[in-house]
Amino acid sequence: QMLQNAAFCVGVLGAQGTGGVAMEALKVEPLLMALLDKSCVVDDAVRDNAVAALARLTGLTLDVSSQLASTQTITAMLEAVVTAFPLKSDVSENMVILQLFDEAVADGSIDLTPWLPRVLPRLEQMLHADADCYVSADTAIVDALRVRAR
Repeated sequence: QMLQNAAFCVGVLGAQGTGGVAMEALKVEPLLMALLDKSCVVDDAVRDNAVAALARLTGLTLDVSSQLASTQTITAMLEAVVTAFPLKSDVSENMVILQLFDEAVADGSIDLTPWLPRVLPRLEQMLHADADCYVSADTAIVDALRVRAR
């Protein structure tokens, strides 16, 4: 429970904190990535919160024109998010990932093209399987991603 809450806290502080706090949160990225390693023995809720924290930190780097992280770090964080998507233990955190995809498509800050073959089917399956849960999710993101995939 403590690791799960710590991962959540890092993501929220990074996303909502001021510049200095955001910089410190981003320094924890290697630790969040380590929680996703198959050799790390943690429960699924910890992994899901680590992935959501990475999604929040990726969104943070987009908001400040990638001045906080290298392209390589942003790509690694996005790869980790896409690989874990959709989250199955803490499903409420899927909304954070949807917001990241929506932001990336809206402003073109990340080219999602390399990830679309994996993201689109999972996204469509998730939205159809849990339509009531994601009623607030704008399905326009699916259409926007389909357009990018062509």
